[in-house]
Amino acid sequence: TSSTDWEDFMPKYDDQQYDTNGDSFGAIFSDLMSELGKGSNVGSASILNDLVSFLEGNFPSVGTQKQKEEDTILETLLRDGTYEEIGIELEDAKLLVVQLEGKRKGLMEELETIQRDIRGQTSYMNQMTLEEQQKEIEARMEVIDDYLQRAKQRQMKLRRRRDELR
Repeated sequence: TSSTDWEDFMPKYDDQQYDTNGDSFGAIFSDLMSELGKGSNVGSASILNDLVSFLEGNFPSVGTQKQKEEDTILETLLRDGTYEEIGIELEDAKLLVVQLEGKRKGLMEELETIQRDIRGQTSYMNQMTLEEQQKEIEARMEVIDDYLQRAKQRQMKLRRRRDELR
């Protein structure tokens, strides 16, 4: 006999893996983004790694099994989610887009400063160091741009579905 319980058809996850000790997604993400917003150069590489790890956990790489599962979960939410559930997910998606846009803006400002410094630099070694920093920032921006595009697509899908449910 086949089951009629919808939970039998949902992917099974290890709940302990996702235990946040009562913190909501928004609270966890807000903590992460406030650390990123501090923008200290001393820890910026490790903070960027934390951001990339966080985003990879929420936006799996294209073509991977995890991405297929994430797409399935989003499609299930879009198909079966209530107006309230989609609204909550939309708010999280909006927060993610705002934070990514803020991080991108900060990187652009940092890049502009470095480019000005490069133009005014007379020492070859200092210029090489600044050019290396420029390439690092450009690489970070590529990562942020990729996740920003994906977050905006997710937000658009959620907004469209929420509007349909009104």
